[in-house]
This record gives sequence, C-alpha cells and structure tokens, in this order.
Amino acid sequence: MLVDFIKGFNYLLSGFKLIREPGLFRFVWIPLICNIVLFAAMLMFAGYGLHQFSAWIQHFLPHWLEWLKWVVWVLSFLFSAVLLIFISTFLVNLVAAPFNGILSERVLRHLNATDTIVPVSTFKSIPSAIWRQLQFLAYYSPRAVGYLLLFIVPIVQVIAAVLWFLFNSWVFTLQYLDYPMDLNGISIQQMKVKMREKRGLCLGFGSGVVLFSMIPFVNFLIVPVAVVGATALWANEFRRF
Repeated sequence: MLVDFIKGFNYLLSGFKLIREPGLFRFVWIPLICNIVLFAAMLMFAGYGLHQFSAWIQHFLPHWLEWLKWVVWVLSFLFSAVLLIFISTFLVNLVAAPFNGILSERVLRHLNATDTIVPVSTFKSIPSAIWRQLQFLAYYSPRAVGYLLLFIVPIVQVIAAVLWFLFNSWVFTLQYLDYPMDLNGISIQQMKVKMREKRGLCLGFGSGVVLFSMIPFVNFLIVPVAVVGATALWANEFRRF
C-alpha cells in the first residue's frame, strides 16, 4: 500500500515535468489563465466575506473575551483558505473541462497510448465535459457536507481532518482520471471500480494534488499538472488493467 501510495504521488510530480514538453505546453495556457482569473475573483470575495464575518463575531464578544477575536479570525482565515482552494479548483475544472480533455488527449499521443482513445473536438466535447464535471459536483457536495459535519462531533472531530484530507484526495483523483478514462469510453461508475482496485495509487496521486493546491502560486498550475499526471497514471497503470 505504501509503495503504491508513493508511486501515485510520483505520477503527480511527473506532471510538472511533462507539461514542459514542447508539444504539450501550449495546451496549458487556457486552464492556467482560467485558474488565475477565478482564484483572484474568489480571493476578493472571500476577503470581503471574512472581514464581515469577523466583524459580526466581534459584535457578540463581551469586552473580557476580546482577545478571542484573534483566535476567531485565524480559524476563520484557515477555513476560508482551504475552502477557497477546493471551490476554485472545482470551478476551474468546470470551465476548462473541454480544454483539459484536449490536453489529456495530447498527453496520450505523446506517451504513445492512443490505441483505444476517441479523438476530441473542442466544441463538440463541451456539453459532455461539462456534464461529467457536474456529475462530480453532485457526487462531491453531499459527501463534503457530511465530512465537514464531523468537525463538530465530539471525539470524531479528532480524526475529521484526516478523513477530510483522504476524501478530497480520492475525489481529486477521480476527477482528473476522468479525462483519460472518458477518452477511452469508460463511464464514471466503471472508473470507480477500477480506482478501488488500485486504491493506494489513487490516494497517493490525490494527496499530491491536495498538498500542492495549498502552495501559493503553485496552485495556479495544479489543474494542468494534475491532468497531465493523471493521464500518465492511466497510460501506465490502468490502460491494460
């Protein structure tokens, strides 16, 4: 399990190397620009919301508990930052989904793993790509709420952060593996079955996505890097599995 976990993590690292290939780098720009624009817009919105929330909380604090406002602000900031990262990543994947599909196709061609793929066209693939991303959102949202509620359950809240991390690692792998899987005509349900049989690889890859998503500026690149890394993961570990 640990060997597979490390191997999966390394596939994400390989994405940073592969996107520099001359034939692939030109397909990175659109997802990258989408990420920067959406993240900047959400950052301004989150900053305003955090300020209003902190002011609202401070209004209810008695004078002798005024020192708590800094604790509340720090906790609110950390929660907002993590939530911002995950929401912006999902929005970027939704907007840039058709272009991510083309990037995945080019990676498969670069790796000579095109034996079963269905070529994609930017405009023809838009409805299908967006529909699949909406399916992921429907899959993610209720489960995310359930995991977040664990943070307020006594005793269970001790391991809530670990469960939240693993859950997001799994979902991110599911989301990025979808691009090469879709090109090979594999449904989301079939993909889940394949992923469960290679759980260590998938959690290792997704853990890398979560960790790098939290690094400022690196998180701008994480969407195309994850698409490329997941495509390499598919080509080497799932294609003939």
